[in-house]
Amino acid sequence: MAKKLVAQCIMWLFGWRVESEITPPAKCIVVGHPHTSTWDFPLFVFTLWILQIDMKWVGKQSLFQGPFGWLFRAPGGLPVDRSGGQNTVQS
Repeated sequence: MAKKLVAQCIMWLFGWRVESEITPPAKCIVVGHPHTSTWDFPLFVFTLWILQIDMKWVGKQSLFQGPFGWLFRAPGGLPVDRSGGQNTVQS
């Protein structure tokens, strides 16, 4: 519930609000598209928090390294090694 309140406050500060006419099923895939701005991802995360959708997402491994790695893991991020030959998409 705390994530929802934080997300609602941040979205309010940006002048956005989230409206939904449906309740998503327990298991679903939600696509945030298109990804054209640095703000797309945080706004997408806040939207999912407001709708109380538990999320997992994948990102390049380098995002999860260093002192800010926790910031990408906290909202459900999973690092992916994109060096080749890993068959990530297939698996």
